[in-house]
Amino acid sequence: MVIIVCLFLKGLEREKGCKTVSTKTFVMHKGCQSYNEVEIPYCEGTCNTFTKYSKAAAAMQHSCSCCRETRSSNRSIDLHCLNGDVVPYTYIHVEECGCGHTDCTSAAALPARRRRSSTLV
Repeated sequence: MVIIVCLFLKGLEREKGCKTVSTKTFVMHKGCQSYNEVEIPYCEGTCNTFTKYSKAAAAMQHSCSCCRETRSSNRSIDLHCLNGDVVPYTYIHVEECGCGHTDCTSAAALPARRRRSSTLV
């Protein structure tokens, strides 16, 4: 019974992990538009991020990563303009996503802002 629960939880973890997702949309630029919808992949999901106390460093240890593209390429399509012109347009096409390390200590250094309360008389 325990094994089934562990496998189920691992499946959920994988499902929420960083992955490539796709959407279809018309590409528009400077008043011109693609003739058909274009499949535009992007990255979505969670990565391992944590903050914990390190006894060795006697400080908080931060580890942050974000879901981002790990492999992409330039793709070109034709955009059709109202005046009849057809112009080439190049966009970044995401091919693969993964967790990439990022800095998460700078935000913690900012002091928390408190909201002032005021009473109207």
